[in-house]
Amino acid sequence: MGQREIQWQGGSGPAGLSASEVHVWKISLEQSPELIRAYDGILSSDERSRAEGASLEKERECFSLCRGFLRMLLGRYGGIAPEAIRFQKGKQGKLILDPSFPDADIEFTLSHSGRVALFALARGRRLGVDVEKIRATARLEEIARNCFSPAETEAIRGLPEDMRVNAFYACWTRKEAAIKALGGSIVELMNKVIVSTLPAGPARLLQMPSGASDASGWRLHDLPVGEGYAAALCHEGHDAEVLLWEPDA
Repeated sequence: MGQREIQWQGGSGPAGLSASEVHVWKISLEQSPELIRAYDGILSSDERSRAEGASLEKERECFSLCRGFLRMLLGRYGGIAPEAIRFQKGKQGKLILDPSFPDADIEFTLSHSGRVALFALARGRRLGVDVEKIRATARLEEIARNCFSPAETEAIRGLPEDMRVNAFYACWTRKEAAIKALGGSIVELMNKVIVSTLPAGPARLLQMPSGASDASGWRLHDLPVGEGYAAALCHEGHDAEVLLWEPDA
């Protein structure tokens, strides 16, 4: 059975997050100075220092927008003021919620590239999301050899030349989303997580590490984020309804 096509919904989105849902939010990183200042206002002092220490203005704006929007979502779903949320660093330096958070079962993951940022949230299930701006460079084949399994690399090489760039990014985002969900690194899981490579889909997990149960216990989705980008979501469990939201401008 093919994957159901999922579409973005506009508006302010739902007030809550049920255990049977995975919510994915998409925002543009091209925002007004007023909104960026508003998000700056809910950051912690450490976060503001990190933003101010960015070498480029675009990096500072990206950090403030991403961390501020994440706080807003977690505050909404957890019933807590966004500025009261505290984070910790988990495995592989992943950002996680402080154990004092009212809804400690909320899992979250985020990714940004170019001018797009994605946020995925769920209750009680591991998940990962990745977005990449598509850039054709001469190093893609070298990166594939260093980061993909031999099966993935050969599958991409076997495609017509005009499909290989998109296939590379389809493979990268699918693989990275799965690796994020597992809480690992590309170095340790390069040959243990294997995904489909056809850019038009379907997005499929062909292999997961034995310690993560088999691939049938996970779901992988391509996300339609716009021309010039590739994105994917991986989540634990086959029973979740994936809902996509983008706030009104």
